[in-house]
Amino acid sequence: MVEHELHCFNRGQKPSFVTSNRRERLDISVVSTDILSEVKFWKVLDTESMSDHRYVQFGLDLGRPDPIFYRNRRKTNWGDYALEVTSKLAEVPVVRISSYAELEERVTAISAILRNAYETACPLKKVRTNGRTVPSWTTELSQLRLEAPKAYRRTTAGCVDDNWRIYCEKRNSFKRVLRKAKRSSWREYCGSVEELFEAARLYHVLKSDTTITLGPLEHSNESYTSGIGESLEMLLEKHFPDDPNQALESPSHQYSLPDDEVDSVISLEKVKRAVKSFGSYKSADWDGVFPAMLHYGPSSLLHQLTCVIRACLCLGYTPKDWLVMKIVFIPKPGKDSYERVSFWRPISLTSFWLKTMERLIDWHIRTPVLIGGLKSAGQYAYMSGVSTEAALHQVVARMERTLKSGEFGISTTLEYRSVDVLLGKNGDFVLIFVFGYILQWSGRGSSMVLWSGYPQ
Repeated sequence: MVEHELHCFNRGQKPSFVTSNRRERLDISVVSTDILSEVKFWKVLDTESMSDHRYVQFGLDLGRPDPIFYRNRRKTNWGDYALEVTSKLAEVPVVRISSYAELEERVTAISAILRNAYETACPLKKVRTNGRTVPSWTTELSQLRLEAPKAYRRTTAGCVDDNWRIYCEKRNSFKRVLRKAKRSSWREYCGSVEELFEAARLYHVLKSDTTITLGPLEHSNESYTSGIGESLEMLLEKHFPDDPNQALESPSHQYSLPDDEVDSVISLEKVKRAVKSFGSYKSADWDGVFPAMLHYGPSSLLHQLTCVIRACLCLGYTPKDWLVMKIVFIPKPGKDSYERVSFWRPISLTSFWLKTMERLIDWHIRTPVLIGGLKSAGQYAYMSGVSTEAALHQVVARMERTLKSGEFGISTTLEYRSVDVLLGKNGDFVLIFVFGYILQWSGRGSSMVLWSGYPQ
């Protein structure tokens, strides 16, 4: 304690450890030198702890904490939201967009309307500081919780008599009922999980380790980053390296399409179906627009979204607001240490306006002819019903047949891109969608510009 400048700040002589034949001060509290002057009191409480160790209470004068505010998206008044959006969208005419400037202005205006309406329908709430409700707590537990302290006050120090045995019985009875209530509450909650996404969310909550946080990362020379900002820069450089052959000039928007071809891809019904295909409360991008804001919006919002997406394809242009993406780095499970860059993987959160356009294009080009051609060519990526295991099984099965025949086998893994060959005429839509990007990926306090590649 002296070496690390720690101080014991126990006060008084009241025992903190109590059994039938022992009453001692076994528990100590230590504090560092820099906050020793902020300790105001320390005492052992008489409150029954349902354990041999008593509750220890101490006070630190650290000042009043700043309030924390949040919005509960699931308690949004969507009726008020729809009315607000309807009144504001009436000021935005649904006319054909004929230039890049008009497209940028329309997207910016609609996004601002959605955010303002949501903030009005879902006001900020202050985080409670007086604890949270425990769903497993019952009236019976409250009564048993009061009986144990009453029985303890009838006991005599160092005397094992009927009063002490009654006290132990009351305490053990409370613990048994508490364990039973927790199990019943957990079974009831698990029994209420019927949807697949609810079960998946529960699985991820139980699987995740909330103690893993991003900290200093190790450089190649065995030194470490000096802060979170430098760690984020290192992660961005590792997962999104610079392209030495990048083109510094602005991209040309020459991949436009005639109106009749765009009309075969974009329609009001298709846009409505694409919007409904997203989960209502998926994480939003940096612009704050999440799918529920599109689900519960008025019909005029879908008309505006259809007009914007059609203009993107006709002009071969992607609005700048859709190009900024939020990057979240999450730890890979099962690692002993998270001081290496390779133990973190990025997740990109893109605009749901952009995802809607992407889904419409995917539905258009994913024809039975395309799927048959991809399967016959041994394509497994971006295919439903197949996985990495299926691709590996095909390779392993061929090697096993080769070895069983007494022959020699060589397996080579190559990365190639032949999407334009397989897509044929419909590949024009992919060209517009891919080459319309100069992506700016943003992290917590760090950002960078990508000049090649496209989101996945």
